[in-house]
Amino acid sequence: MPTKVKKYFFTIGNFLISFVLLFTFALSKYQDFQNYRLELLQKKTELENRQEYFKNLDDLQAELNNYEPELAKINSSLPTEPLEPVMLDFLQKIASQNGLVFEKIEFNKTILVSERPYLLKKEIAIIIKSPYDAFRKFLLDVEKSSRLIQVESLAFSLPEKGDVFTFNLVASINFLPEIKTASVIEGTTFEEF
Repeated sequence: MPTKVKKYFFTIGNFLISFVLLFTFALSKYQDFQNYRLELLQKKTELENRQEYFKNLDDLQAELNNYEPELAKINSSLPTEPLEPVMLDFLQKIASQNGLVFEKIEFNKTILVSERPYLLKKEIAIIIKSPYDAFRKFLLDVEKSSRLIQVESLAFSLPEKGDVFTFNLVASINFLPEIKTASVIEGTTFEEF
């Protein structure tokens, strides 16, 4: 074969090999480009979704701010702890408005009401001396309060003189403990925390 023909074959061969190598290199870079582009689109979509999510959260927060008094009432009905001084102050205010006298107040055991969510109740025993009408009004005022207070038992003795009865009231205060407190609790009946 003449040298000129060999040079043409060699040149064409080199050109084809270069073309195949260039095509292979360019194709892999093009595929990388497409992958990066697809990843960029996914991240962009994810970012838009997160922005929409946070916008919705802001809208919900603004809407919840419109219901601030109602939410405060709900939060006061199920506190995280049955704060005994706060509860005593609350009961004392209602009692003084109705002319009752507390002879004895005692906080008893804490009992598990339900496990999911952890709902506990704390019993309170009160001995009250008052006329029947005042005691009845006291009970109605306690029931009207935002706190979840239930009367568990009620006993009374007849007045020795006058119209002053002695009432033995056992009530329970429901509360929703913080999760860290609830995870420590085992069993169904507890003594003081």
